[in-house]
Amino acid sequence: MWASLIVILIVFSLVKTKIIHYSSFAYFPLVYLAALQIEQIISGQSQWNRISRNLFLLSVLIWTMVLIAIPILFININWLKELFSADPFALANLNARVAWSYWLIFSGLVVCIGYLFFRFYINIQQMKKGFLVMGLSSIVAIQIVLTFFIPRIEQYTQHAAIEFYKSLKGKDVYIRVLNFKSYAHYFYAAVNPSERSEAYDLDWLMYGKVDKPVYFITRLDRKNQVLQAYGAQLKLLYEKNGFLFYERKTY
Repeated sequence: MWASLIVILIVFSLVKTKIIHYSSFAYFPLVYLAALQIEQIISGQSQWNRISRNLFLLSVLIWTMVLIAIPILFININWLKELFSADPFALANLNARVAWSYWLIFSGLVVCIGYLFFRFYINIQQMKKGFLVMGLSSIVAIQIVLTFFIPRIEQYTQHAAIEFYKSLKGKDVYIRVLNFKSYAHYFYAAVNPSERSEAYDLDWLMYGKVDKPVYFITRLDRKNQVLQAYGAQLKLLYEKNGFLFYERKTY
């Protein structure tokens, strides 16, 4: 357990490639440490001092504001577009049509209300009830985020690409991403390992005598680099929400 915590919190903070899924490896040790601290506070082995109170309040305020702000910002999408005006890829992502509702700010209100009950129980020295209420409110907020926030955000970040990958699932084709890192096509297009070693060679996929159709995906902000290097070989199929989908012209 401690080894996993060290690996995630220290080693992965040093490497350049960041994949959010790596953090799941640290969930158990971090939750254990949090539960241990709560148990020690409830049992009186550790003090609920001013520093602890202020840090806890700060974290509640941050999460409340973030969870309330996210639906408001996406409903008023032009605010976000102004914020990312210098990033063509992000701007194109934000063109995705996604339905948001103001009721989603309830997730932030749940955290805030949970904290108010938490403070009430703490003030009357019922620490166990206080942490229980705070824990339950956090569970509700997390479930709202997982169920309603994440799928909507995914529609901005990678849904267009995943939609394309799924359309190629089960087809005998080559798929390759250009000038950005992604493993999504292996999963959503159900790409099987090729028996041909050349299939992993970009030059062969571009210029070689391939035996089946070849598809390429890149991002809008990498478009010029890709076209300068391989434009003569590529036929644009379509562009959607910051992603460009190409097919090799001949094979």
